[in-house]
Amino acid sequence: TAFAERNSTLRAGDKLVVYSDGVSERSSPDGEQYGERRLAEAAGAAASLGTADFFDALLAGLRAHAAGSPQSDDLTLLALGYRGA
Repeated sequence: TAFAERNSTLRAGDKLVVYSDGVSERSSPDGEQYGERRLAEAAGAAASLGTADFFDALLAGLRAHAAGSPQSDDLTLLALGYRGA
């Protein structure tokens, strides 16, 4: 797998989410994966929250999607907030 390198400038209030494929591939009881689109939508909906609450909202959305279905992969989810210089 090839990965692209990209530079971005963060502004005060921006948040960065880093996650493993275990997050995007987390399945619901009917086998539907969480997906990158759903994660991006959850991040957009929670963007105005402080970083800790932002992370909690992302995790809550993932858990709600999984609805107790067995976990089959590792889950790594990291949320960082930039306060500015």
